[in-house]
Amino acid sequence: MRLDGWQMDGAESVVYALQGQRIMYAVLGDKAIKAYHRGKAVIDPETKQTWYPVSLDLWTTNEGLNVSLADMWAYSSNLFNSTCSVCHSVPKEEHLLANQWIGNLNAMKRYTSLTPDQYRLLLGYLQNHSMDVHENVGAH
Repeated sequence: MRLDGWQMDGAESVVYALQGQRIMYAVLGDKAIKAYHRGKAVIDPETKQTWYPVSLDLWTTNEGLNVSLADMWAYSSNLFNSTCSVCHSVPKEEHLLANQWIGNLNAMKRYTSLTPDQYRLLLGYLQNHSMDVHENVGAH
């Protein structure tokens, strides 16, 4: 399997889904950091930050993995609706930009009983369905 993504300058251990978007794909350990290929720097026109395309070849088995993106999004949608509707009406996923969901969901986290894994999954779901990303969601 090959992991392709983007890396923000100064964040060598994190691989993001899209340039300019802090949608986390993976956090790399020291061994993986030494093994990835880093492409030519790109300046994001909106943020003026430097981003690099990166790729890493990975080896794993499919045992215990969810290989259905549709199932994962369906579970995440249900999690979003059931968690957030406890306190207020649920906003549309595309209500915010991908990077705005980080602060918004973090502010609400203390009012939920989400586990850390559920929180990360919900954040990924909201970011991938956000105002500036949702049209490309099939690619993630």
